[in-house]
Amino acid sequence: MAVDLIITTFGAFRGRSRNGSDTLGQALVRKGDPRLRVLDLPVLWGVVESQLLPAIAEIQPRVVLGLGEGEANAVRFETVAVNRREGLDERNTEPEHPRIDASGPERLQSRWPVSTETLLARCPAITISRDAGSFLCNNTLYRSLQSPVSFAAFLHLPPQGTSRNEDYLELYLAILQSLIDCSRVLETERV
Repeated sequence: MAVDLIITTFGAFRGRSRNGSDTLGQALVRKGDPRLRVLDLPVLWGVVESQLLPAIAEIQPRVVLGLGEGEANAVRFETVAVNRREGLDERNTEPEHPRIDASGPERLQSRWPVSTETLLARCPAITISRDAGSFLCNNTLYRSLQSPVSFAAFLHLPPQGTSRNEDYLELYLAILQSLIDCSRVLETERV
């Protein structure tokens, strides 16, 4: 069975001991879905280009869904990536260039198999966002949208902080599973 979905997660950063996206990614790995690949990325500039883009080329998934930590108490489905990057990574390094792609468009719209209305009906805890920031989450979304995948989006989750893994998973794993199910909705409709 071919992999149809890559989910990206990030490791701990800015002095945190863990990243909620990685906690969710590891839970998905334990579930053992053979059609899903989790790619855990370090919080470093250039990693999207050196790890994610080659994985997309090799696996040729239909969907890429990025996960990362954002604001407290907000689960944000990012609908727009901007051609901008800034901030220090875990090596205290700035990006080489302030634009992700020197000749690329200023904004790219995320692509998802269901409308935002359907998404909100299935996942009422999600809010729709038009600002993925300018750090690595935005970079991941922008590069995913430039790739040949049919669908790409990004989900910002609240920081895990000191929450136990079990408690964090109880809050957010069902939301993530709903997004995964939505990413495959077109396949089930074709059956």
